Amino acid sequence: MHVLHAFHGGTDGANPFARLFRDTAGNFYGTTYAGGTSNKGTVYKLDPSGTLTILYSFTGGADGGNPRGRVILDSKGNLYGTTPFGGTGDCNCGVVFKLSSTSTLTVLHNFAGGAADGANPYAGLLWDSAGNMYGTTTSGGSGDCDSSPCGTVFKVRTNGAETVLHMFDGSDGHISAAGLLLDAAGSLYGVTNGDDRGSNVGAVFKLDKSGTETVLHRFNGTDGVDPEGTLIQDSAGNLYGTAQGDGPPFGTIFKIAP
Repeated sequence: MHVLHAFHGGTDGANPFARLFRDTAGNFYGTTYAGGTSNKGTVYKLDPSGTLTILYSFTGGADGGNPRGRVILDSKGNLYGTTPFGGTGDCNCGVVFKLSSTSTLTVLHNFAGGAADGANPYAGLLWDSAGNMYGTTTSGGSGDCDSSPCGTVFKVRTNGAETVLHMFDGSDGHISAAGLLLDAAGSLYGVTNGDDRGSNVGAVFKLDKSGTETVLHRFNGTDGVDPEGTLIQDSAGNLYGTAQGDGPPFGTIFKIAP
């Protein structure tokens, strides 16, 4: 193993939870949850030679704070991502942001929480072919899960227009901290960390283009608990992912057939 960069916890950032995004030139882009000039996280670039550049340091205010999800890149060199905290709302509910190729940050959407919107997006975004972005929130929406909202699946355009596609209600899971998977038919797949039926240890769901949600699997403890990773799919339509475990088993790798 070769360490490309060791974070020092200061202005270069700390705690990079998110997976990386790699461009065609071999540059890596990512986020840190902490560190930076205000200790509210950063967006960084690591070039092929191993040189790290901080593209933006969050303040935790109107620009958002403490990003945990990955960033994605468009054809013009703009980066897009989420922060679970910060924003202009009183709820400290997070934002969707755009970071230009000149490192100018624009907040595209401020999450408001409540019944009409999501709150606290921990996961990053993904594109579709039309330029829409999709993500999840761990709170917000109209559901009631242990006296708190259950979270949402949302769509946001590059102009900032946001639409809530699904609000979890507990019966179909809640607290989705993982990113989404998009298939060729336009259906979204994801996991939830909890599910108010049975043993309440998580679920795998599908959301089709019409907005209809289907729970594909409910975890029961013997097959894993509280999945937090983004799913992947093979050419035959099988889904693969990982789940944690209270032991034994101490976690699982699972496959769900079409």
